Amino acid sequence: MKNNQKQNLLRLFSKNIDTKDLETLLQEDPDLQREYFELIRIKTLLGSLDALEFPIAENKKTNYWKTTGTFFLAAACLILVFGSFLFYQKRSQPEDIIAQPKATSGNCEQNAVSFYFIEIKTQENSYCDFLLKGSGEFKMRIFPNTNLQIVSSQNLIELKIQAGSFLFSSITKKEGVGVQVNGPHIRSQLLGTSLFIAVSPENEKVVLIEGEIQVITDAEKDPKGSILKSGYVAEIKNPDLNEEEKIQINKISPLEDSILQSQFDSMEKIHKNDQTSVYSKSDIGRIQNFQKFEQWSSQPYVKIKSNNGNTEEGYLIEIGEFYSVYSVQSGLIRFHKDSIREITTLRK
Repeated sequence: MKNNQKQNLLRLFSKNIDTKDLETLLQEDPDLQREYFELIRIKTLLGSLDALEFPIAENKKTNYWKTTGTFFLAAACLILVFGSFLFYQKRSQPEDIIAQPKATSGNCEQNAVSFYFIEIKTQENSYCDFLLKGSGEFKMRIFPNTNLQIVSSQNLIELKIQAGSFLFSSITKKEGVGVQVNGPHIRSQLLGTSLFIAVSPENEKVVLIEGEIQVITDAEKDPKGSILKSGYVAEIKNPDLNEEEKIQINKISPLEDSILQSQFDSMEKIHKNDQTSVYSKSDIGRIQNFQKFEQWSSQPYVKIKSNNGNTEEGYLIEIGEFYSVYSVQSGLIRFHKDSIREITTLRK
């Protein structure tokens, strides 16, 4: 450990340090954070870290040959007991997790409650990319107004989203470790996957880009749920009012797939940089357009062909004399009803 890290570690245990300074030091240095929590654990086990509270007994003269047999017997028992304890601890202890920022814009708050529990919150107009380490490596892009909790338990990493949206992609995963991404109503068991999940009062959905996942709700009788393939979306409309919590599974359009894939391509570019970086203007533009587009995701998704041969697809937000569609490429578009040749509902 470097000298400044040692000094910071001593500061963490100083009686004069305040809570704000403690949180700042822990958030800025993951290695320092790990050392701190390990010393807290040792202090809890021993009751103190003060060497003066553990005096060394006076050395009494003993007969070496008389005590040799007893010593080796006690040492063998100690090794056996301690080895069994370490083996059990290694098998039962969860894997430590760290969320390493890769790019941020705005206010992204990370609270490392323990080695095994991280909470991330984003504010309005705030975006952040993280590299999640623990039982493997995973990429995350978190959008504004999101509340995400990450919990590591034995052979399982669970991401719990209460509100907002984020992209998630597996880089590597240890054999035998499960990954779950859970919203308030839809639970997903991942199998080498890239996905997008969004939670709002009007709509809860999981869009799968790569791999395969098992999706289920608490209300479903079948414990196996449904298998979602890449290129499909599982969603519940008005989940708080939907007592049956019935999941609708539909195929996404090629345009939607390409839009999400461009987000993952952007993540891939950022994660190739070893240091924390800033978003480019093009990245910010794509992220903001995607965020505005997803705000209408509770509405039907349609494709409209106009009389002049143009085709647009997006969320249908107005019907009447004019049809209004929000497209990720063109934003808000209005069609007079007489100018529409054909309208197709791709997803209700």
